[in-house]
Amino acid sequence: MENKDKNTGKKKKTKKKKSEIVSIAELKNKIKHQRGALHKIIKNYLK
Repeated sequence: MENKDKNTGKKKKTKKKKSEIVSIAELKNKIKHQRGALHKIIKNYLK
């Protein structure tokens, strides 16, 4: 029984890490998108 509890605790931790990685990837994507938008605005401004 103790082993099973440890396993569920481990699974919860990996789940948390996975969601953290997902949020980091989403943040990076958002930053990439914003950078692209900024680039377009700057290019249009320079025109």
